Amino acid sequence: MGFIKNLTAGEIVDQYLLILNSINKRITNVVFMGMGEPFLNYQQVVNAANFLNHKEGINLSAKRITISTVGLFQKSRNTLKKVININWQLA
Repeated sequence: MGFIKNLTAGEIVDQYLLILNSINKRITNVVFMGMGEPFLNYQQVVNAANFLNHKEGINLSAKRITISTVGLFQKSRNTLKKVININWQLA
């Protein structure tokens, strides 16, 4: 199919909510992986992760959110740790 567009933070959170409603179980972990390079859509990914983590949002522990990158490692390490204390991984 190929690249069409970057998702907004709202669309990313909507994916979480769609799955949550369809499985009728608690989701314990979220991994940003396998949907394209998250740091090419940096601000939207960070906004979605912040909403998932925020107590007035989904209230998912930051320890349970992971963002995986394939090569923008230095940017991810330096910037994401400043935004929220989530896990990151170099794939």
